[in-house]
Formats: sequence, structure tokens, C-alpha cells
Amino acid sequence: MSLMCTVATALRSSLNTKKALDIGRLQNINVMPFPSNVVDKDVQSILLPLNLLQLLTFCPKYRIKNNVVYPNSLIAISIIVIATSIFVLSFVYRSYYLLSANVLPWFSDFSVYFDVIFYSIGFIMNCFFIIVQSKQNVQFVLIFQSLHSFLKETNLKNLVIWNWVFVILVLLVFHIIFIYLLVILKLPFHFLYYSILLNSLDFHIVYASRLMKLLEHKLILWNIQVLSCQGNIDESYGKRLFQAYIDMLQCYELVKVFFQQFVKVLVHSLFYIKASLDLFSMTVKLGQMHRIAMAALSISSIVIWLVKNLLWQIQLTVQCERFYSVILHSQDTCAIVLNSNGSEAEKRLCKNVRRVTRARFSKLRVCALFYVDASLQLSLMALLTDYIVVLLQFAFLDP
Repeated sequence: MSLMCTVATALRSSLNTKKALDIGRLQNINVMPFPSNVVDKDVQSILLPLNLLQLLTFCPKYRIKNNVVYPNSLIAISIIVIATSIFVLSFVYRSYYLLSANVLPWFSDFSVYFDVIFYSIGFIMNCFFIIVQSKQNVQFVLIFQSLHSFLKETNLKNLVIWNWVFVILVLLVFHIIFIYLLVILKLPFHFLYYSILLNSLDFHIVYASRLMKLLEHKLILWNIQVLSCQGNIDESYGKRLFQAYIDMLQCYELVKVFFQQFVKVLVHSLFYIKASLDLFSMTVKLGQMHRIAMAALSISSIVIWLVKNLLWQIQLTVQCERFYSVILHSQDTCAIVLNSNGSEAEKRLCKNVRRVTRARFSKLRVCALFYVDASLQLSLMALLTDYIVVLLQFAFLDP
């Protein structure tokens, strides 16, 4: 059902992107053609850290060779399918190993089955969307480059540095913590391989949040450009500004198509919390006080994993909320221009921007069900707290 919802949302978002282009045509704003797929060095430096994350999981969204961006070739698609198959089979073997070797006796069979199904669906969906949307990924790069050439980034270096910071954070920090827990808990070393695979699903959240950050920067520059040039915007420059706004909405629509993530924190967290409570309860009831320290370490590892998931989801929702705020600020900018003694070209630009925003802009939705904003995270935390209380009651109030 979740897969069907995600595919339906992707198709709907693609139609919305086409409608946005039609609006541009109705306003006599021609969508800029791309005579070549050449990508300049600035855009490559911005996207390089994010593309590295995709390459490490053998799931690149596109390829850049000799400064030219291409959709994934047949060979690349074959590698993506093979890598995804290996990832899925690895988790099937992990489940078999957990059940047969009794490595984690406090992990119920249902939790193991849920893990393999949940993560396998995530890898398969990622493979599916990368293959189907390869050309849309290239389109995003080219549209963003057109936007970047018009709205030059003043703090490009800082933006690139922060992209690298997020990449290093997702690659190193949590893996170092997991290696430490792996040694302390004396788990088989191949569990590190599984943790790396699980973290690869977080790469997509980081990728999405950083793309939203790029669009936020461009929209801030657009607002500054409109206000600073107030009174000097002629018909030609007004059309260029409107085209830039259309490009930003196009990029945003493409991001909405690319990153339809599961809201996995609630259900998945409850399973791990239930496993932690079962471990603690079993240790206490059996009187195995010498195993309390090991149980505490196991519970700590689960809590760290859950906190990591929550932090990445909070990062995505915060970045989305910032982008929504800048969109609202652009409407305020247009209202200021409309209430001033500006030229007809300026007023026409602002009217068109407000009209296209009302018609086309909507918040990012997960499976066409939940808006990704601050209220979503608060609702998830409230539900998580409520069900934790229920689990505590079942664990400690049973006779």
C-alpha cells in the first residue's frame, strides 16, 4: 500500500511540474531550452558532496563526465539493480542469522521479519525511482544551473563546506559510535556492514534537506534582487525574474517527486523500544543481575539508533519549514512592491508570482498523506510518547 501511495504521489507531482511549465507559457515566459548538458564548475562543486553519498551506495542519480551531465546508462542501471539485489539478500541473510544463531534472543521473530520487509521495501523503492526518474534528475541539475547563472551565490564557499560537513557527519560519526558498541556488545563484525547499509537510507534524507537548502538560498537571493532593484525593473528583467521563480518551483516540484520518504520513526521506533523493554524485563525476571550491564549497553545502542533517526527527520522538517517561510516572505516582498509606486512591469511581475504561488505551491507530502513541516514532527513525537507509556504499562504492570 505504501509503495502504491508513493508511486501515485510521484505521478501527481510530475503532472504538477508540467502544469507549472504551462503557466509559464501562458504568461509568455518561455521555458529556457538546454542546448547542451554542460554543467559549470560551481554547480559541480555544490553537488559533489551529495553525489558522493549516492555513489557510495552504488545508486547514482545521474553521471557527470567531462563537465556534461547524462542520465544513467544501461550499465549504470544494471549496477544499481545488482547492488540493490545484494542489499536485499544481505538483510534476508541477516534475518536468517538472527533467528538461527540466536544472537539477539530478546529480538522477537516478528521484529526480525518486520526489519527485513521494511528495509527491503526501502531499497527496492529507491532503485525503482532512480531508474524511472533518471532524466528528471538531469533536468533538476540543468534547471538549477540556469537558476544559479542568473542568481549568483554570494556565499558559495560556505554552502559547499556545509554540504561536506553533513556528508562527513552521516558517514563517520554514527559509524564510529556503532563500531564502539559493536566491540562492547561482542557482536559479529559483519553487523557493521548491515549498519552501513541501514545508514545509506539516511543518505536520501540528507540529500533532500541539502537540496531544499540550495533552493532556500536561491529564493532569498531572488527576494533581495526584487527589493534592491525596485523602481528599476523593466519588462525584460521582470520576465527574467519571473522565469527564475518558475525555475525554483520546478526544482522544488522535482525534489517532491524524488524524495517520498516513509515516516518510519513512529512504527519502527516502537518495535525497537518494545525489544529494549523485553530485554530489560527478561534480565530482571530471570535474576541475571550480572547481565544488567550488558542489557544496559544493548538498550543504549537501540536508543542511539532511534535518536539518530529522529535527528535526521528533524533536520529534514526544519529545512522544509525554512523553505516554506522564505516562500511566504517572497509573497510579502511582492505585497510591498504592489503597494509602492513601482512600474507596471514590477507590478505585473509580482502579480504573476503571487498567482503562480497560489496555483502551484504546496508543502512536501509523504505518500500524499502527511505534510512535512514542524507540526508533523510534533505529532509523531506526541504519538511516540503515548505509545511508549502503553508499552511501559504492558511491560511492568503485568502480574
